[in-house]
Amino acid sequence: MKNSIPDYFLALVKQRANLVNDEQASRYVVEISRVLNTTMAPNQAGMFFSLAPRYLRPHTQTFFSKLGGWQPKTKSGALPGVMQALSLTDKKEALVVLGAYFAAIRVVADQQTQLKILRTLPADLVTVYKNAY
Repeated sequence: MKNSIPDYFLALVKQRANLVNDEQASRYVVEISRVLNTTMAPNQAGMFFSLAPRYLRPHTQTFFSKLGGWQPKTKSGALPGVMQALSLTDKKEALVVLGAYFAAIRVVADQQTQLKILRTLPADLVTVYKNAY
């Protein structure tokens, strides 16, 4: 997934989150996609990633590798998951990074898709998505 993320998307995330380089932005995008996939309900995650740009979709596994590497869904929510995955200590910093992720999606998606994404997100992420510029 890291290699398939376009430079313009990474530049948007890097600019809005005030990150140092493209590698850091790429790592953040991959981890946020992974966290969203594990913290959202399966039907919400499927709907979100079907609407989001294709390069944001987490790597899918085959049936047998899913069986061997099965882990329960995280119940903590997206924001604590993002903080843990990105080794962030401040909630505001995690909100900025998550907001940058959503702002970049809002820039590249058309208006209809933006509204559909808003409807698929859980309640705790709706305000982050709405405030992302």
